[in-house]
Amino acid sequence: MDTHRPSKRRRLSLPTPTLSPPPPPSQTKPTTLPSAKRPKLTTSPPRPTDPTTHSPAHPPGDPLLPRLTHILTTELAALTHTTHLYTTSPTPRASLTQALHLLHRTHTRKNKILFTAIGKSALIARKLTATAKSLSLRASFLHAAEALHGDLGAVESGDVLVMITFSGRTPELLALRRVLPKGVGVVAISGVVDREECRVLDGLDGVDGVDGVDGVAEGGGGGGEAGGGEIGDGEGILLPAVIPVGEEASLGVGAPSASAVVALAVGDMIVLGLAGEVHGEGLAGVFRGNHPGGAIGNAGVGDGEGRDEEGKRKVLMGASQVEARTPPESLSGSEEG
Repeated sequence: MDTHRPSKRRRLSLPTPTLSPPPPPSQTKPTTLPSAKRPKLTTSPPRPTDPTTHSPAHPPGDPLLPRLTHILTTELAALTHTTHLYTTSPTPRASLTQALHLLHRTHTRKNKILFTAIGKSALIARKLTATAKSLSLRASFLHAAEALHGDLGAVESGDVLVMITFSGRTPELLALRRVLPKGVGVVAISGVVDREECRVLDGLDGVDGVDGVDGVAEGGGGGGEAGGGEIGDGEGILLPAVIPVGEEASLGVGAPSASAVVALAVGDMIVLGLAGEVHGEGLAGVFRGNHPGGAIGNAGVGDGEGRDEEGKRKVLMGASQVEARTPPESLSGSEEG
């Protein structure tokens, strides 16, 4: 009996796959565009775009920037109008000269110039007071409402009040006028041109003359020593600070803007003008000498121009005191101080 053995399985030999190495990188040069087609590289910044038409925050047709620049244009027009008024109109020009003469005599007699107002005009009065003090003029700020509650004691005969009132009839200033000591002069910076419309000047004597300081002195009762009828003895002078178009009509709201700018400019005109008359060529040195601290003081310490030795000493002492009071960075909480 034949016994059959199971046949053995044959192994199939498969060819071993071989991995060929990757081809070497191409040694050919990259294709370059002709010089005429290559984009030009530039270091200059891109041209600014108009945010009103290209910015996502300001879609095309948004009139934001025109509205904002209209405010500047309106205030510039008001300043231009006032400049033209004081350049060409005889009455405001005479009043300006008279006011400067009055304030100069007040300073010479060692009386005070008090800037007074209420509301936003009071902020302008404070600024003018600060400017006058920085120029070594005898000036103080008097809040119109506080004057009726005790601060009236700061006002003495021979002083001059510079009242800032756009309407010319601010109730608090009218109340203050009724209780002023005798012999106090008033200069009103107001948005009216006619003196009769400026009620804060009611009852005060006007000053005649349109020919400059000499004419003012004669019209006011003489230019001699203090006495009845002289300039500064209960006189009232109007300095117009007018705007050609009302703020509500030009800007859509009656908030003081153009009127505030013009009032500040007229106030600066009399303060800087008076300081120039008082100090002459030494005005710049007086200003720097009163600012021992800050950037003005630091700049002055280096050159000392326009100061005598005493002035330089004060500046150096003031600068050292400011430096001594400055806290270290660890206490100030800011590297900039």
